[in-house]
Amino acid sequence: NALTAVDLYAPAGTTLALWLFKRVRLAKIEASLDAFVLSLSNALRTTPSIGSALANVQELVQPPLSQELALTLREMRLGTSLDQALLNMAERIQSVKLDAAISSLLIARQVGGDLAKTLATTAQSLREMGRLEGVVRSKTASCRAQLWLLAFFPAIMLREVADGGVHLDARTLHALAGVPAVVAGIVRGGIAAGT
Repeated sequence: NALTAVDLYAPAGTTLALWLFKRVRLAKIEASLDAFVLSLSNALRTTPSIGSALANVQELVQPPLSQELALTLREMRLGTSLDQALLNMAERIQSVKLDAAISSLLIARQVGGDLAKTLATTAQSLREMGRLEGVVRSKTASCRAQLWLLAFFPAIMLREVADGGVHLDARTLHALAGVPAVVAGIVRGGIAAGT
């Protein structure tokens, strides 16, 4: 029985597709998280019950977060405590931002105080975290582009020198003419040191 390409690549393709789906779903949840926490804060100003506030907010947020909230509310209706249902949601989603939001909710609930104000501050912190992640992502992309340029530059220059420097002026070509000999000397020195 000969294996076909489909037999070999289907498991990897399925795994990759599931991984991508999970990343997209997590990104959607995290994108709507600060709005969810702020909505929950506002709902708690009118409704003293966290369960009722979650039910009200669940209708306002977009999927997939609304789906997760529906599952959490269903768990609570079946007898799971609020704390455990929220922890189960955090376990399913596995998001650092959601963990921070749920932690602030649970800690503020146990300690007491103005839960709505705590959640409003948490929503503001989540927005700031998202902004900073965007800055870091853009800086990382810029550095990654520079890394690729630096990684391929020596090979491009060596190729140019080997071709006789058709694209370089005479002064630059003369300056780079000794580079292959220097590289060869470094390689020979490294080989000699290794033996």
